Amino acid sequence: HCGPPEIVSFVPASGVQLTMPDHQQLQLDFDRTVTIRQTGSVSFTCTGQPLPFYVPWEHIEPSPSRTGIRISIARLLEAQFKTTRQCTLQIGSGVVVDNA
Repeated sequence: HCGPPEIVSFVPASGVQLTMPDHQQLQLDFDRTVTIRQTGSVSFTCTGQPLPFYVPWEHIEPSPSRTGIRISIARLLEAQFKTTRQCTLQIGSGVVVDNA
């Protein structure tokens, strides 16, 4: 493969309001099997928050199929938001690589 792995699905879908206990993790599936490299960073940037919430590596795990990753939203829960926020997930370059 010449390019980086591409996201083919995102669960829950973009725009869904996360609720507990239904949405403890986000799952991203890629177009091929991937490995988590622990290079770069994964973070959530939310409205009304000047700094991103960085996701610790222990909150990121491979999916059973190995074609995806699961990301815990625990860091967002720790913020104890009192109002609904819109958050964007940011995955840095090198976080996942294909197994080719």
